[in-house]
Amino acid sequence: MKKQKLLLFILILEIFLMPKCFFAEEIKKEIGITYWNAEVIEQPEYIVTVPSNLVFTKKNYLLNTTVTMFDLNGKIYSGDKSVQVNVSSKNNFKLTQSDDFLSIAYRLVRFDSEGNEQGVTNVANQLGTLSKTQPMINGYARLGSTSVAEKNIGIYEDLLTYTIKPL
Repeated sequence: MKKQKLLLFILILEIFLMPKCFFAEEIKKEIGITYWNAEVIEQPEYIVTVPSNLVFTKKNYLLNTTVTMFDLNGKIYSGDKSVQVNVSSKNNFKLTQSDDFLSIAYRLVRFDSEGNEQGVTNVANQLGTLSKTQPMINGYARLGSTSVAEKNIGIYEDLLTYTIKPL
């Protein structure tokens, strides 16, 4: 009898302590994994900010793409270092759908030191040099067309890669 009670007790413990997993449907999620072997800055002296997310809409077709150099306290940089800033586009400055058949062009523009507009391409991709004398590179992105046929409505994307090179 003691043996039966002990077995019943163990069975009840297993039922209550056993992990319970119930899934109504299978869930999948993809994630990107990257290995970056760039130079590690042991004692950083500056911060360079670049646009983190640009979202065009029918009403918002002109976006600020200013790049700025700050000191570690968040103030405009006044030190002796300088960096070159380049930018490249995965889709050659076109927003594309996942099927890659349709695209919407956009233009990335920077202002030079005299205030003149300079178009940026994957060939001429240098935005400029940041330093204490020029801690900011002003620019914008302009959507080429805001009218898309109803049958082509969807998400159009591009990927910009900013490269910051110490000089």
